[in-house]
Amino acid sequence: MQSPVPDLLQTTAALSPSQSKTIREFLTHSAEPELARLEAEVERLQGLLATATAARDAQKSFTDAHRALLAPIHNVPEDVLRLIFLETLPRNRDAALAPDEGPLLVAQICRFWRNMALNTPRLWASMNVSIPRAPPGGHSAKVSASSSPAMLGMVSLWLQRSGTVPLSITLSAVPGDIHFRVPRDLQQLLVSNAARWRSLRVPLYYNVATIHRLAALTGAQLPQLQELSAYHMDAGSWNDPSAGWGLGGAPNLRSLTFRGHMAALSAVCAWAQLLKLHLVLCSGDISSTMNGLFVLPLHILEGCPLLEDLCFEWNGPAAHVVLPETPTTLTLLKLSRLAMHGIPSYILTSLSKRVDWHNVEAVAITFPRYAPSPLDYTWNVTSVIRVGITSLQLSGSHVRTDTLLEILDALPMIVELSLGQEPDQQPQMTTSLLGPDYDRDVSFLQHLTASDDDEIYCPRLRRIRLQNLSAVSDATIVEFLLSRLESRDSEVATLSHASFGIVRERQLDIPAKLRQAKDEGRELDALAWLQLSTQYPVPEKRAVYSPKDGIPDDDPVEDGFVFSLACA
Repeated sequence: MQSPVPDLLQTTAALSPSQSKTIREFLTHSAEPELARLEAEVERLQGLLATATAARDAQKSFTDAHRALLAPIHNVPEDVLRLIFLETLPRNRDAALAPDEGPLLVAQICRFWRNMALNTPRLWASMNVSIPRAPPGGHSAKVSASSSPAMLGMVSLWLQRSGTVPLSITLSAVPGDIHFRVPRDLQQLLVSNAARWRSLRVPLYYNVATIHRLAALTGAQLPQLQELSAYHMDAGSWNDPSAGWGLGGAPNLRSLTFRGHMAALSAVCAWAQLLKLHLVLCSGDISSTMNGLFVLPLHILEGCPLLEDLCFEWNGPAAHVVLPETPTTLTLLKLSRLAMHGIPSYILTSLSKRVDWHNVEAVAITFPRYAPSPLDYTWNVTSVIRVGITSLQLSGSHVRTDTLLEILDALPMIVELSLGQEPDQQPQMTTSLLGPDYDRDVSFLQHLTASDDDEIYCPRLRRIRLQNLSAVSDATIVEFLLSRLESRDSEVATLSHASFGIVRERQLDIPAKLRQAKDEGRELDALAWLQLSTQYPVPEKRAVYSPKDGIPDDDPVEDGFVFSLACA
């Protein structure tokens, strides 16, 4: 369309009366009618496009629905599909009663999967019940089902859907909740299914003697119980600790984690069949005390010939624990995993002379919190550490770099290393009453950094976990990881798992730096299967009840380690 006044367009020239009249007539009879026609055409075409788009989307959904029928998942037999569902459950804990995991997750996919989930009892037989906070000042008498009817209803539903299969149950709560109580209705609900318990875990800070319905159970009522974790210290056992503890008398118990009176446990437990034994020793256990000193209950081990996993944990002063006079010799030929937390060095040395545990492959040691001297942790390496050890975890008090390197030098076969914190440099002696000053060693990781020129410690290392890092920089971590991932013609193994718990602010994006190095040409084929976890401080969130309260966040990297992070 031609303009009647092309020379005036895009100018600021003043119009004459005749020019104004010409433009008005042009707009009225030509430009505006044409614009209206085009707008109508656009609207018509948009309508056609919308109709075609809707038809296309509907046809696509229709086609995809038919194409989905050819998906391999539809050819999976129902029994195999049920096994796949079971593999979605958390590996290292029971399933939370939450919609984002376990049976509630797979039941959301489609009607068929929902029906399959509802008819798979084993899928509902694992439950981590997070107890809501009790009201401030609340007591067990005041905490009932009314505190969380939704939680009770969910537990009841899971128990119903689990049919008659064995149950795995964990009770948990918000960490530090001193008002933690198990509602009476929940006690009754769980105890009514006690004959089906395969596993029961109760927080070790909560005395199950106060859970009256649980405390009243006997071993005969727990025919399927194989794993038990609990704290029990009955007030009556102060006078008669040998009276026994019903839960500990389960006839088929294979794994036991216990805190409380050892005498009460000794009276009933079927030790001969235990495979795993974790004992949290209490200074208040009068049945194990002599002249004010706690006597390590070695007599228990005499009856555990099949034991594969042993842990002693002591939280009291290091000088207050001693070994008994007997037994003088013990043989634990099946033992492959050993953990000693808070046990002083002289006890470890003496214990190693009494016990034959030469098949141990994994060792975890937490140094005493209350050591007699600042250097008590420089214990004799050969007392517990053996050449054949493949997994080592050290945590607790300060460890000097030279001591750590001495330990690692004695472990040429080590595949897994976990440290609770960075080691310290050589202490500088001062006149301070506090003793020597320690500084975190910012460069200790360089001793583990692979090089073509120098020999390194732990050449077979495949898994490493370092916690509470404050001095080591992110750049040093990146350098270490690159050296342990890069392909080279040497005997240095490549890492498969690496976990770093860092207590300072983030300096680098470590995963991004590794990918950048690979993009720049570094031979990092092993990066594709590296399980890497880097954790930094996060702001605290407002406390709101969640069915996952008290349950540690899942970290797939942790699945590869022998000892759990809770032991660090």
